[in-house]
Amino acid sequence: MKKLLFLAAILAVLFAATLAFAEDKKDETGTATVSVGQISVDGSFKAGLNYYVGNQELNVGTPTTGTTTVNGKKVPTYTQILQPEQRDQNLEFAVNYFRLGFKGWIIDKRVTYDLNMIAGEVNPIYASGAKPVDKNGNALTGTISTITPNDMRLGFHYIPYVSIYFGRMLPAFTYFDSVPTEYYKTIEQPLIDQNIVHRDRETGVNFALNTIYLAANLGIYNGRQYFPVYEDMWGYMPKGANNPMGNVATIWGDENTGKDIHFGVIGKPLVALGKEHMDDLRIRASLWYGLPLDGFKKNANNSLTEHDTKVTFIDADIDYLGPNGWTVIGEIFYGQYVWDKRDASANFGPLRMGPWTGVADSTANTLTTMSYNLMAGYNFGPVFQVPIELLARYDWWDPDTLNNAAKRPTSVNDQLTDITGCFNYYIKYYNAMIRLDYIHHMQQWKSYSGAAADGTQYNIEMLNLAGTAKSTGIRNDALKFEAQVSF
Repeated sequence: MKKLLFLAAILAVLFAATLAFAEDKKDETGTATVSVGQISVDGSFKAGLNYYVGNQELNVGTPTTGTTTVNGKKVPTYTQILQPEQRDQNLEFAVNYFRLGFKGWIIDKRVTYDLNMIAGEVNPIYASGAKPVDKNGNALTGTISTITPNDMRLGFHYIPYVSIYFGRMLPAFTYFDSVPTEYYKTIEQPLIDQNIVHRDRETGVNFALNTIYLAANLGIYNGRQYFPVYEDMWGYMPKGANNPMGNVATIWGDENTGKDIHFGVIGKPLVALGKEHMDDLRIRASLWYGLPLDGFKKNANNSLTEHDTKVTFIDADIDYLGPNGWTVIGEIFYGQYVWDKRDASANFGPLRMGPWTGVADSTANTLTTMSYNLMAGYNFGPVFQVPIELLARYDWWDPDTLNNAAKRPTSVNDQLTDITGCFNYYIKYYNAMIRLDYIHHMQQWKSYSGAAADGTQYNIEMLNLAGTAKSTGIRNDALKFEAQVSF
């Protein structure tokens, strides 16, 4: 992390020097004009600590195989072991987020640019239930430091109420995608954003309409590969495994194949009634349609031959800011993946949906996922002049709504539910504040058995910490503290 801070300091000094030698002095808004345009600097820094009240995390073992006799016939059996393990550390310090951005106009005030980078520490992604390892095979622990280019886009604003953007940008698909990170009311994002739609940038073009009553945007981006996989294991949906919109490990890994399309609309009904901003209502709806070429199979003419996956996402949310400090935010998400049936070995093998999907029936080639969250809070500032805000959020996600142990054992044991309580203290609005969150994880995995169409038996065994008896769930609540400065 020292390297990250050192690099950030160098960047800050370099750009400060650039501004100091600009032709004109800074104006009252903190921007600097230069010979070909104008530049302004903004950023955000978040750091804190995490304390894991529950001292366990889920450990997913390697499935075991065997045989059993059913109606006088021997059939294969697969048994997946789920078992808690002790956390190595219960307390950790973390730099959650650092962003340094530069934006302004160039040549013409109707031509704008937006460039920023982020630096931070992230927890390793558990893609297969096993801890990731370095190049020498040693298990990675703690956090990983990253520096990532963020938005890099040009904007053209020659048509009234319309803007056209080219480059690398964040599609405003979910509620958390539609607001800057500085305006988050919680430390942790909802399960939708943690596991399905991360804040990943997309390369493409975006057409944006913005009026006082209605806003809309249409984005066309390079396609992404869609892999909600289980990585040779089953019985538990690993964190990040259902994420199709980008790859956190290779954020620049666009696949220049079939394009993804995003359409979003925002209604502002209270504005039409003459309400002020302090009594504000926003209603959002978004549609994401992805049709990438997956697998890159070619024919004799060296042409790609198949579209493996079609993805449809629908997201809607409502954000109400009441006049006396009340806040209500609700969001619902629906997603569906449909795999091509023409090649069962490629689309229904162990790396696609698990070893039980050898039969391409109406359920084997489709995965449907749903999620919703509801947050309510009260800010004591407007009425009592106390800069404190209290919030609570209920968050639910079912990665595979089939819920049929015989057809797909994972669909039964994969639901996640979080309840979060939040305390915010606004030192200076969002420019300087502190947050304290308590996250209660309610997921309760269980043992069960099911038989596939060919008679194969699938068992999931949720054991206790010692691995000597069956158990339900693990203890993994978290208490998080975060300080934020933004400018």
